[in-house]
Amino acid sequence: MAAAAVATADSCSDDIIREILVRLEDAADLFRCAVTCKRWRGLVVKASFLRRRLWPDHTSMFFSGFFVWEEAVIKKNATFATTFIPTPRSVFGSKRRSFRSFFYGLRHVVPLASRHGLLLVRLDDAPDSRDDTVHLAVCNLLARTYHKLPPLQCNWKFDKSGYAILTGVDCSSDVKQQPSAPQGCPDFFKVLIVGNDKYHQPHNLHSYTSGQRWWSGPSKFAFAAMGISGCMPLRNLRAVVWHGTARWLVRYFPSHVSMRRPGPFLFSKSTSHNSSWHTIDVDAETCRVSLTKIETPSGHEIIHSYDEAQLTVGADGKLSLLHMRKGGYQLEVWIRQEDGGPSRWLRAPDVELNPPTRMSLLILGEKGGMLIVKNNHGDVYTVDLETGKMEKVTSFDTINRRQIAPFEMDWPTFFVSRLGNR
Repeated sequence: MAAAAVATADSCSDDIIREILVRLEDAADLFRCAVTCKRWRGLVVKASFLRRRLWPDHTSMFFSGFFVWEEAVIKKNATFATTFIPTPRSVFGSKRRSFRSFFYGLRHVVPLASRHGLLLVRLDDAPDSRDDTVHLAVCNLLARTYHKLPPLQCNWKFDKSGYAILTGVDCSSDVKQQPSAPQGCPDFFKVLIVGNDKYHQPHNLHSYTSGQRWWSGPSKFAFAAMGISGCMPLRNLRAVVWHGTARWLVRYFPSHVSMRRPGPFLFSKSTSHNSSWHTIDVDAETCRVSLTKIETPSGHEIIHSYDEAQLTVGADGKLSLLHMRKGGYQLEVWIRQEDGGPSRWLRAPDVELNPPTRMSLLILGEKGGMLIVKNNHGDVYTVDLETGKMEKVTSFDTINRRQIAPFEMDWPTFFVSRLGNR
């Protein structure tokens, strides 16, 4: 009987086997089939098959945890200690892990941004570190490899910069047109850095593409011609990537607002209503920079709350702007509309959070339709934006947005990495 079953499977064409495998609902069943023989593995790892596959929660991405950096003093020298905090059901297990458990060769790092399994970090122990030089690296957590980038000359406060890491999927719709990465380097990637002027206002763009010998830029922003006189610092240092564009949230002042000098101190009760929300948009493929005003219907406005507003891309793929309403347990949500102007936003129903006790919550970060929030006792929770469900993951005495780097994985990439050469 077994021999007959083998003979029957061998006699089936690749098309028939492929249609059977793509209909397997459980990823574990698909994995067991893929390791049965080289022929089936070859069918499963093809990009065309992986795109057809319905992954858990009907999304190709999943939120696996977040990196947290804290200041530490070692032998009287100030440095950074970075820890990975897994979310419930994370593929990396349930326990905290030091960054060195992933990359032994990197010790003191500051995590900045992540995308599709790649993590951008700042190196704090580079041998030739200077005040005007920043050393960065791109880490591939699945391959356990990292690639150090060329030094970046920096004449501004780097911790006020904006960061983004992009993959080949973001940068080109045609896989054949994606540049190849050098041997030993992670998959194709691009890094964007938004520098600022002495008043911490977004000022220029630096970019690096895998395989290059140096950084491109800086290219200065030319927003003055658009009637802009000044702005606040970036609201979120990590860009949100949506439709092939990296986007940073910022508040700009129109040219008619009287200002003695630019700078973040302008944001006060008397001037807040003269500013407006915008996104700084950088095309992932061309690095073209544009500024888009967030337009809301007449008579409706995005409330200036006590908490920072947050751009996010939901599980449904829609670009949203949200912030915590006064009281700290209700999220006001605005969604960008794609059937009208490119900057038209409409308000969606509020998301009611369900904390264990009624205490104020602050947003720490977002990834893949999930939020990271904290209460005033230092308890940190994940929040499902669709349901408002909260799960406690850890506690910290003090923690803020700058110290958090949410991390997501790509299901197809994770699946193929676990197959290895089996």
